[in-house]
Amino acid sequence: MKIKCPLCDFENEEGSKFCHKCNIPLVKPEASDIKENPHIKSKKENPEAKFDYIINKIDDAATKFHESHKSSEPYEKGNKNGTKQLLGLIGSVVLFVGVFAPIVSIPIMGNMNYFQNGKGDGTIVLVLAVISLILVLLKKFKGLWLTGLGSMAIMAFTFINFQMTLANTRAQMETELVGNPFRGIADMAMQSVQIQWGWALLIVGAVLVIASAAIKE
Repeated sequence: MKIKCPLCDFENEEGSKFCHKCNIPLVKPEASDIKENPHIKSKKENPEAKFDYIINKIDDAATKFHESHKSSEPYEKGNKNGTKQLLGLIGSVVLFVGVFAPIVSIPIMGNMNYFQNGKGDGTIVLVLAVISLILVLLKKFKGLWLTGLGSMAIMAFTFINFQMTLANTRAQMETELVGNPFRGIADMAMQSVQIQWGWALLIVGAVLVIASAAIKE
């Protein structure tokens, strides 16, 4: 014959003195013991006890989730700062190297870089690259907006100015070399002018610097 627990309704083996599930006494206590022992409740109180148990479990789970979320916030913030610093360092170095990389190839003159012995616009970009590196090391990431966007603006100005100069030179040759037997050589020389891989380094470096500034802390 099974003995049903008055609290959790678990059916225990005959002769059991304590419930195997909730561990309350199965022997019917005296009326005075029922009043003194708050753990033994009547059958009518079971739904309320179960409801309170569920509510407490939900509350505990919510508390643990909130605590774990708060404990992970410093790690997430540190991880973002690490990413910002890494992007800023790489971008500054790539931008610095790009200034000395060939950006255009011209016949006879050969490859030309952005620095041009301190005479080109690359000098400004070089200074901005150094400033970007210093800002990253000091973790002043907001200042990278100025250096990154400034570098992009100078590079855009140089590229547009170069294309306009090239177009004007071609137009001038069209008028001045009419009937000239050496016009074919001049045309070949103009067609040999090519953009070089240094532009890719400059653009990638500036984009990484801007990305470092754009990531939210």
